[in-house]
Amino acid sequence: MPELQLLGEFNAMNARAAKTAARAAFPHLQESYTDKALLDFKGAWRRFEYKGETSQGALVFDDYAHHPTAVEKTLDAAREKFPDKKILVAFHPHLYSRTRDFMEALARKSG
Repeated sequence: MPELQLLGEFNAMNARAAKTAARAAFPHLQESYTDKALLDFKGAWRRFEYKGETSQGALVFDDYAHHPTAVEKTLDAAREKFPDKKILVAFHPHLYSRTRDFMEALARKSG
């Protein structure tokens, strides 16, 4: 498996699944082709997307995680990548019902 540009175990699992699906759909596809595709993949929009750096040196990322499990996985990836850094989270709820339904779990996963 090639070294991915993406962070987190969930991205590594998705990459392995994509490679397996490509090999199942195209059995004659050379492994070097799928490896190059994974190496070149920069990620999806708003999925741990690097936005820049503040004047105080804080790195800013954007992620659309809106479910407690997704929030947890994103924070796990951030902690893995930046183990000695303080991580601050700003959560923007999009739906009242989803926020209401997941409020306690979101609070647990964000801490």
